[in-house]
Amino acid sequence: MKQFIVPTSPKSAERVASTSHNVFPSIVLSVTFGLISGISGFFIAANVLDNFSNDQSRDRIFFSASRSEQSIVMQSPEVVDQVVSVYSREPLLDEPDAWIGNAVTLTADGWFVMPTAVFPSTTNGESAVVMLPNGETQPITASVDDLLTGMTFFSVEAENLSVITFPAAKRLTVGQTVSVIEQHGSELVIYERFVARSAVESGTSRTTELGVLPRLDTGPSTHAVGSPAFFSGGNLAGIVMENGSVLPGEWIAGVVEEVVRSKTVTRSTLDILSVNLSLLSADERATRGLPDQGILVTDGDRTLQTNDVIQAINGTRVDATTQLRDEVHSRPMGSTLYLNILRTGQELAVELVL
Repeated sequence: MKQFIVPTSPKSAERVASTSHNVFPSIVLSVTFGLISGISGFFIAANVLDNFSNDQSRDRIFFSASRSEQSIVMQSPEVVDQVVSVYSREPLLDEPDAWIGNAVTLTADGWFVMPTAVFPSTTNGESAVVMLPNGETQPITASVDDLLTGMTFFSVEAENLSVITFPAAKRLTVGQTVSVIEQHGSELVIYERFVARSAVESGTSRTTELGVLPRLDTGPSTHAVGSPAFFSGGNLAGIVMENGSVLPGEWIAGVVEEVVRSKTVTRSTLDILSVNLSLLSADERATRGLPDQGILVTDGDRTLQTNDVIQAINGTRVDATTQLRDEVHSRPMGSTLYLNILRTGQELAVELVL
């Protein structure tokens, strides 16, 4: 291939030299100011949210450079695809009010759960829809209410969805940190929250009642009802309810299989009355010959008798009726609990079939 040289005039060469001489200082100045701006911007991004985290709201949006290693998105990025947005009708850009809330994905073929209080009913003949992680919307085809917990399980046509995981044994405790996710279509915000109050009863309780649940440090009306809370490892800690409490994730885990199989929810029950021994006075415990810790059965059934003291469940010591309640409701019907009890001063091992 031949090469052709295009001739230029001497004046052209002079113009090039002159231009280069004038542009070089401008380039140096631009690069210098660019580096200064970049370093300043990084410093602000890395520290500004840490400063905001000290205010009264204690909100921390986890996309700060300095806290990225702590973000649930960085540790377990799959959780983003496990939270979906629910709309009362097909969402339109000029109708943002169609958004209802969030739900979490229970099965790869499209079963979800959210509080019944915000679950959408049919409006003007339009079906509620779920926006899947790929942006596709699907109408809700079936729903099942859980009367005990106030949750609704529902399904759409879908496949290969990312599914939440439940912790093997980890439970919400006072002072524990969780990440609350709120998603509105493509918008995603993540907050760091703390469990501020334990489930402490003031009297006797039944496992057939919801009872007192753990609460977040922000109180009610801070987060949208149905927002999921995750442990740092990506397991579902629970779901935010109407009053700011959190329904533990294990309560949901115990019935998922039944919901998918038969589209019903049948909660395991243990129809006894019980009370924390720690709520009785030391004099009363001494008079009745009761230990300081454990769960006292005040109204028994065929397996557990009145005045039995439950000391351990499945090898774990217990001292609160909420522990008994959680063990019962986190397991499907037909499961067996292995109890260590104290009956008239004698230690016994009892198998309790739910």
